[in-house]
Amino acid sequence: MTVKLIFRKGGPGSGHHGHGGLKGVHGGSSDSGKGTSKAPAKPKGRVWTGTQQEKAKKRLSKLATGELGERLAMKAAEEKIGAPFATFNTDINNSPIDIAGDHHAIEVKTGLASNGKSAQHWRATIGEPGKAEKELLKQMDSKQKRAHNTWKRQEILKRKNDAVKEMSRIAGEEIKGATIGLILSPDGSRADVYLIPGFHQRMAWNKYATDKYYVGTYDA
Repeated sequence: MTVKLIFRKGGPGSGHHGHGGLKGVHGGSSDSGKGTSKAPAKPKGRVWTGTQQEKAKKRLSKLATGELGERLAMKAAEEKIGAPFATFNTDINNSPIDIAGDHHAIEVKTGLASNGKSAQHWRATIGEPGKAEKELLKQMDSKQKRAHNTWKRQEILKRKNDAVKEMSRIAGEEIKGATIGLILSPDGSRADVYLIPGFHQRMAWNKYATDKYYVGTYDA
């Protein structure tokens, strides 16, 4: 018998809105398994074509970009995997995993199609250093700082992989770690979604925003 590991954190933005979704279209978020509303049609054409787009007049904040990306990632994961997903970012600071459901633990990374060439990637994000770390960084030269930041990114990935191992232990079955990368249109109205196995320090769009990983393009 297969046991599904379904996480239900609830709360605003969790994706658990009590609808069953449409079989073969959206997984929904209730246990009914029956759709109660029509899923929106996907727009034609991808957001990202390999070229930087003009910035929107009203730019999305970092927080708004992240929240929008997570919501669309849950929508895409439900459709791709066919099961409800929920957020880990409710009442938890700096969770190593963003969303999870049905044997999948997923990190969500979001970027804008207006990003310059040096920012056309998804990567492990280093948090703001504490007071003691700031003092230590002042004593480092540029080479030492790069080595320190590389170590921190490695620790971020280790924390994610350790979390997946612990989830697998609790479930008694393998939980798969993966990354969902999104590229939003500059105004945040649409997004390309890519599902990439595992966790990575850096994922350049020219390597990962490709047909191999492409899930679909969604209206926000």
